[in-house]
Amino acid sequence: MMVEVSLPIILQLVQTIALVVGIIYYITIMRNNQRANKLYTLQQRMQNMDRPYYQAWTNVLNMKYETPEEWMEKYSAANNPEVYADWSYVGTLIHNIGYLLKNGLVEPDTIFELYSPGSILRVWKRYEVMIEYSRSLTGSNLWDNFEYLKDEAGKRFPELHLPDYY
Repeated sequence: MMVEVSLPIILQLVQTIALVVGIIYYITIMRNNQRANKLYTLQQRMQNMDRPYYQAWTNVLNMKYETPEEWMEKYSAANNPEVYADWSYVGTLIHNIGYLLKNGLVEPDTIFELYSPGSILRVWKRYEVMIEYSRSLTGSNLWDNFEYLKDEAGKRFPELHLPDYY
């Protein structure tokens, strides 16, 4: 049995192959662009991780208070503008990282390799009282992405237990 191959059949076959190759190429380019965009977003966030960042982080971890009133007396913008600026800086940074994670802009493994889950949980302990207090006053979801990041750290690393002094 002999199949007759004509020029139109060959042209149609070549067009089909070219279309499939084009689709594969397009998908590959799109995936590479998505990875590049995620990496760029993460690099933008990390460029601020310098000495002032670590100083701010240290200042936040050294804050000691039990109640919102005590925090206001010691650390409010009116009473201690420098530490309040550190508080705002670190909280906003962690909130933004939570946003990236929550919206799938960065893989969870990447976040938790760059930011210690224990540190995230420790910082949350410093913020929790004031976040809850502020939420009760405003009815807002203040720093909800920060809380999302903390929850994800807790889920992925359930073995982490912080001592009471944190």
